[in-house]
Amino acid sequence: MVKANLQRTEIRAPFSGVIGLRNVSNGAVVSPNTLIARLQQISSLKLDFSIPEKYGQAVHNGSQISFVVDGVPEVSQGVVYAIEPGVEEQTRNLKIRAR
Repeated sequence: MVKANLQRTEIRAPFSGVIGLRNVSNGAVVSPNTLIARLQQISSLKLDFSIPEKYGQAVHNGSQISFVVDGVPEVSQGVVYAIEPGVEEQTRNLKIRAR
């Protein structure tokens, strides 16, 4: 009985990650709608970017990409897994998502 009551006071995420700033104090009563903290899964990040329409035929699902992040000296790698089927009207760019 005590163990069951104790389990009701624990909050567990369905994945591992890095937790951000806490939005509630210890001992606070929370509901399912309460934002306690943000949890970011960093083992696999999504990268959204755009390319000019004229390069669209060079990129497809499974394409390898290389990119750099400000403040990180090494070049990172990713794989394209989604391409927006239409072109943005204002910029004539294709949206692409990689992991």
